[in-house]
Amino acid sequence: MLQYKENGKWGLIDFNGKKITKPIYDEIIGLTHREGLLKAKKDSKYGVINIKGSTIIKHKYDNIKCDGYYSEDGTYNYAGFIVSNTTSSGYRYGYINYKGKELLKTEYNDITRILDKKDNENAYILAFKNGMGAILKNNKIVLNHEYEDIFYNAENDLLIVQKNAKQGVMNFEGNT
Repeated sequence: MLQYKENGKWGLIDFNGKKITKPIYDEIIGLTHREGLLKAKKDSKYGVINIKGSTIIKHKYDNIKCDGYYSEDGTYNYAGFIVSNTTSSGYRYGYINYKGKELLKTEYNDITRILDKKDNENAYILAFKNGMGAILKNNKIVLNHEYEDIFYNAENDLLIVQKNAKQGVMNFEGNT
C-alpha cells in the first residue's frame, strides 16, 4: 500500500496502481505499534483507517496515539488508543479499545493504560479528572476519582494509592 496525492489531498493506492481510497485525507501517518492501521486526518480531525481504507475510528479527534500495550503473545494487536481533543480548559483525553469501541469519552485530564497488567480483553486505565486519579477496567470504575496518585506494582498485582497525603495498598477489586 502506498499514498498518492491528488488536488492537495491524500489517498491510498496498492502496488499495482489500483486506488484503495479516494484522495480525501489531509494527512495519512503510520500508527506506531499497530501494523496495518493508519492515523488519517480528514476535515482537520484525526481518525484511524486500515490499509484497506475502512474507517476503524471516526475522524473526530485532535490527536490519537496507540497505548503501547504489548500482549504476552508478543504482539501489539490488543493495544488500544488514547484519543484527545482540545477544549477551552486544555486537552481532554478518552480511550478506545483495540476493536475501535469508545470506552471513555474525551473528558479526562490524563489517561494512561496500565501496560504491565496483562489482560488482552480488558484495558486497565489510570484516569485523572480534576486532579484526582481513578482506576477503570474498560469503562467500569474500579477505584473512584479520589486519589492524588496511583502506582501499579506488577510484581504483586496491587495498587499503591495516595489519598489525603497518606498511602495505602489496594487490589483491583477495590479492597484495602
